[in-house]
Amino acid sequence: LSVGWLITCQTPDARGELIIIFCTGLGYLKREVGTGFPATGLHTTVETPTVTIDGLDAVVQFSGLAPTFVGLYQVNAVVPPEGVGMANDIPIVLTIGGRQSNPGKTVTIAVLEEGGVPPGGGGGAEAPVDGNPEDGFLDDDDDDDDTDPLDDGY
Repeated sequence: LSVGWLITCQTPDARGELIIIFCTGLGYLKREVGTGFPATGLHTTVETPTVTIDGLDAVVQFSGLAPTFVGLYQVNAVVPPEGVGMANDIPIVLTIGGRQSNPGKTVTIAVLEEGGVPPGGGGGAEAPVDGNPEDGFLDDDDDDDDTDPLDDGY
């Protein structure tokens, strides 16, 4: 996610901007949550993951449980401002505790400079973030209509 919307080739991220990565399996937390309970408050991981985008280190600003979800982790990272290519298939890798995300598979995001369209059109991966595979929107304004693409996830 970038500023609350799904990163796709139609809505790519830009160099120097924050992305939010939702994932599972990041390990122990500094402040545990009971099994089956949603995260309330701040629950950060004991270890801070590394995130590389196009082979360059991204600055990780947060790693912990995603608020109000059960067992879902969130990693906030900044796309490196320089050196990252502009395309619809820029590789992104998360590593924690010496273990790499999706070994043997490539996860990609679309990246461009502000105000442009990524070269090549098409491509990129789309995934829903609210459990509704038909819209791909993160909707958290408590009206359950899944129509707010600019929600920030909190």
